[in-house]
Amino acid sequence: MGWLAKQQGRVELPILLGATQRLPCRLLVERVPEAVAQKRRERLLKAARRKGTKVSATKLKLCAWTLYVTNTPVEQLTLAEALALGRARWQIELLFKLWKEHGRLDESRSGKPWRVIAEVFAKLLGLVVQHWALLLSCWGQADRSLRKAAPGIRRQALPILYALVSCRQLCRVLAMVVRSLKVAARINKSKKSLRTYRILQEPSLLDNLA
Repeated sequence: MGWLAKQQGRVELPILLGATQRLPCRLLVERVPEAVAQKRRERLLKAARRKGTKVSATKLKLCAWTLYVTNTPVEQLTLAEALALGRARWQIELLFKLWKEHGRLDESRSGKPWRVIAEVFAKLLGLVVQHWALLLSCWGQADRSLRKAAPGIRRQALPILYALVSCRQLCRVLAMVVRSLKVAARINKSKKSLRTYRILQEPSLLDNLA
């Protein structure tokens, strides 16, 4: 904690990770604004009260920093890029939420266990196909929202299904989907916060948020 307390802004340090097999890694450090640190402390204290436990002084102090450890060389992942990826990690949670809400995985019209299981697997297969179509139609267009695009894909489910028999027909249907999503699935611009896709495109934008 002594070394960490002296750090300001961002810094990285080469370290050896492991008690016996020492793996060369990089410790990536970013000091966060006090408001962010205070919110982290409040979440820790709230969780501790709920569980009937206490939060150590060290954990409370660590709330002032964001820490990552990676063995990826700097040539492949800079400090700014690593921090940008760290901010985007919650996107996978949004994807799971999208699947659960729009895929209705927790709903069934049957009370028979095997029927329910069959429905779950059928819905999961449908979601995989939906996501495949989303990637085909939105890949290369970073300012597209999967949440907005998903209903459009579902509306084209039958045309996509019928087109699977022919590569030419499938390409025609997917091209139509892409054209429709160019407008319908665009992410709205925000003056209050940076969109995740912009941060991933240009990690240096995080400098303005520090």
